[in-house]
Amino acid sequence: MKIRTLLFCLIVASSANAQTEVTKTYIQNPDFEARYAGWLDEGTTRGAVGGFVHQTNASFFKKNGQVYMEKWVSQGSKVSNCTISQDLKGLTTGTYLLKAGAQNIQQGNSAKQTGAYLFANDQETEVSDSAEYDVTFTVIDGKATIGFKTKSATGNWACIDNFRLYQLETDMEAVHEELQKLITEAEGIIGDGATASELQTAIDNAKALLTAATTDNVSETANALKRATLNYRVSNGTGAVPTVVTNPYVAQGVTIALGRSTVNANGATIQERGFCWSLEPDPTILDERTTNYFTNNGQVYRIEHLEPATIYYVRAYALTKEYQAAYGDVVKIATQPRGTVTYWYNNGASEEENYRINSALAECQWMYNNVANIQGFGISCSYGSGTPTADCGYGGSMRVGPSYSYQQTGTILHETNHGVGVGTTWQWYSNGNLRENTTHGKWLGPRANDMVRFLQNDAAAFMTGDGTHMWGSTTSSIPMKSYAINGANEDSYSPADQLLYWGNIFLTHALHQDGLPCSSSVGFATPAFVFQQQDNVKYYIRSEVADYGLTTFLGHNNAGTLKNIEATAEEALADDNLAWYISYNPKTGYYTFQNAGTGKYIGLSSGTIRALSTATAFHLFPSREKSTMGDFSDKSYWITASKGAYALKAGTSSCSTTSFDNGASAEDQRWFFLTADVLGAYESGAQKVATEELDQLIANVRNTKATPHVANADTLDITLIDEELDDVLLAYEQEKEEYTTAAEVKNAIKAIESAFTEFLSKVTPETINNPFDLTFLLQNAAIDDNSGWSDKPTFSYSCCEYFGSSAFDFNQTTTLKLPKGTYEVRAQAFQRPGTYANVYTDYVTNGTNNVKGVLYAKTKTKTLKNIYDDAQTTSQGTGSVAAATQVYIPNTMEGAQNFFKKGLYDNSVVLTTTVSATMKLGIRSTATGGTNFWTIFDNFRLYFHGAYSADQVTPVTSITEDPTTSVGNACYDLSGRRVTNPTRGLYIRNGKKIIIR
Repeated sequence: MKIRTLLFCLIVASSANAQTEVTKTYIQNPDFEARYAGWLDEGTTRGAVGGFVHQTNASFFKKNGQVYMEKWVSQGSKVSNCTISQDLKGLTTGTYLLKAGAQNIQQGNSAKQTGAYLFANDQETEVSDSAEYDVTFTVIDGKATIGFKTKSATGNWACIDNFRLYQLETDMEAVHEELQKLITEAEGIIGDGATASELQTAIDNAKALLTAATTDNVSETANALKRATLNYRVSNGTGAVPTVVTNPYVAQGVTIALGRSTVNANGATIQERGFCWSLEPDPTILDERTTNYFTNNGQVYRIEHLEPATIYYVRAYALTKEYQAAYGDVVKIATQPRGTVTYWYNNGASEEENYRINSALAECQWMYNNVANIQGFGISCSYGSGTPTADCGYGGSMRVGPSYSYQQTGTILHETNHGVGVGTTWQWYSNGNLRENTTHGKWLGPRANDMVRFLQNDAAAFMTGDGTHMWGSTTSSIPMKSYAINGANEDSYSPADQLLYWGNIFLTHALHQDGLPCSSSVGFATPAFVFQQQDNVKYYIRSEVADYGLTTFLGHNNAGTLKNIEATAEEALADDNLAWYISYNPKTGYYTFQNAGTGKYIGLSSGTIRALSTATAFHLFPSREKSTMGDFSDKSYWITASKGAYALKAGTSSCSTTSFDNGASAEDQRWFFLTADVLGAYESGAQKVATEELDQLIANVRNTKATPHVANADTLDITLIDEELDDVLLAYEQEKEEYTTAAEVKNAIKAIESAFTEFLSKVTPETINNPFDLTFLLQNAAIDDNSGWSDKPTFSYSCCEYFGSSAFDFNQTTTLKLPKGTYEVRAQAFQRPGTYANVYTDYVTNGTNNVKGVLYAKTKTKTLKNIYDDAQTTSQGTGSVAAATQVYIPNTMEGAQNFFKKGLYDNSVVLTTTVSATMKLGIRSTATGGTNFWTIFDNFRLYFHGAYSADQVTPVTSITEDPTTSVGNACYDLSGRRVTNPTRGLYIRNGKKIIIR
């Protein structure tokens, strides 16, 4: 007996020694201390709200650490079917033991309950009383799915915690049994169909291992057999074939990506749909695939267990019950480098509060580092007993208060938004290039808007917010998920609704890709795979500037200067010097460009972007929206380096280097990357756009010519002048039908512009009050948005405004050289130099005008109207303020628009030029000492008065009435000083000279 006892003990010891714990090697977050990190928690249906819920109390006796998972309903009821699981990858072939603490009880009832299981692959152990449970399973293909589930459970309280995984001494008999299962399945389907020989070879190879004493080659052989079996089924599929469309936008994280698809069954019965992916192009279901998804206005598929900083090819698929496999288009994606977010917490609350806060922080950290590439950021969290909710500053200094509702992951995510720049950096609250109203309103960056449209499956969705917070919005009827989690009421607390949490991070990181700096150490936008380039494909690069980009291609000369070279599409395709290879490095997020003909790279040397023998890594930014020209529709891109210090700027010939301007009007910094396949569509679209421009120019010139006019000199024949212009217009109008390229159309435009300026140089309007209207030569003269001008002030109600004490200069320069003569620039505008009450005292009462703004054309300036110059005796509707008795002025942008609609606040500056030249015009102001200065403007116009002098355009008017009887008729002497009691003499009123007799 003693010998047997000793032998038994030796056997047990040997078995124990054969157990090697591999929990940390394969299982993420095995004890739920980071809540749901790494786990798929399903409810009654995949993607539905429900499932296991995290808990921090001590009621579950087998709890380990701070957090466990539970499913609880009231006593006497039964928990619903739900599963919490995790896919394990890369396991070595062999036998494993999975352990966990679990229970399935009916409170108040000591009977053993059924219907709850600890499982690993197809092996499971039923769970009842609170205890330690284990399940043994064998892996031959490197994969396993482990977890806990309830299925027709009788208990009302099911709990799980503390997963542990051990690798045992390999049970070769079990390995052979698993291999035999695969062989039996394969032999059950094989016939004489397509790929039968491949399947037979895989079967034979597997059979050869059935008696092997080691696991050598088992994993490779098992996977080859599984692949061959599926391939045989698919190769011999029958019946209807579905139609599958892959959404071209795929949300790309670090180890996680999200995709959408559209599937039309075409009468077939679908047994499986999802996404497949591979490191090589053209992935199939024989590669990696997933059927897991979220539900949010359709299905959002979860592509997980990806490698960081890696190129993948993904696409949607559908598989019928008859094994017809259908695929959507392939999308090339690049995962982000892994983030380095850290956290620290001072554990300053009660034990259970600390548990909640620690676990929420840990889950937030896991999600950030698996979804976003955030570098140089750490959360430093303290418990704040006096903090009502929670708060966080830029850089991660966070406080969480005693409210249970705010000791949750949603709150931590919301506060982390602030920590990484939302509402805490000037790019969020004071950047007109990224915010529709500079300080608030719609976010203008394309990455965040594209992301919210994808998450919502809503083309009308966009990011917006105030000066502190973000949120999604839409003009459609589709309900918007509360991705910003602006308050505990917007946190679903639902474990199956991880899309709310993941969406928050995907959106926040998209803001960083648009230009929001995630940390001060990064200090700039985060680079990403924004252009889906293909390796070894030639790209033809064209400027977005319509004036020359439609007819030129980027190349370089022998000196390395980058140039826009005139060529047709046919010529470019035959000249590799006009073609470029574009490469992407997923480890850095940057692109490189190499000329296909010369081998030179686009590089940066001594502050200049040029063609060099060595490459520079460039950061690309996509345009806000696609440019559409006929059948062509695509985004353009900024090419920048050194965190925006340098950007490639197009020119009519040579290109130059400038600082990055991410404004919509910076079209000379944006470039199209075109393959040979789309070059034809671009050319056709470019010709269509140029033809539309030609037609509009002809119409504008004819309309201008219709203004009654006379010749400038007796020696000129007005009939001949008119006929010459008419002949040019008619000739090109008829000839345009024969054009085959955009270049031909652009040449016609240049010829008409030349003929038009020649016409203007010879004529003068018949009457001084009816000049030639040249407003069509200005970009966005009516201020339909804040594009087309040099600066980006706040835009709303078709007006632009500046508020504050800073100097500004809002201008543009005509592209056309204008002939010598007299010009008038008009714009509706005013400046309020302080609060309306102070200005009333200074200006109306005391006659002191502190306006610093001017309307200008070239060097000629005119002081803008004071807000009281066109004050009215009645309210002009919304936005009017009663500044004094029977004195109403605008007080909002809407109010200014209402005044402008009445033709009020019109300003004019007149100048005479002596040479033909372009004209710079606009509104500017010097810096002021007051923060309440308000300048607002709209409706620019440009007129040509020909040979009339400037004095004739602003004639002296004789009046007899008192010019100071109303607020809106302020009177000035010729030095610009306001006169409250003018005597006889020459004065200025409303921009006109007057004589008081």
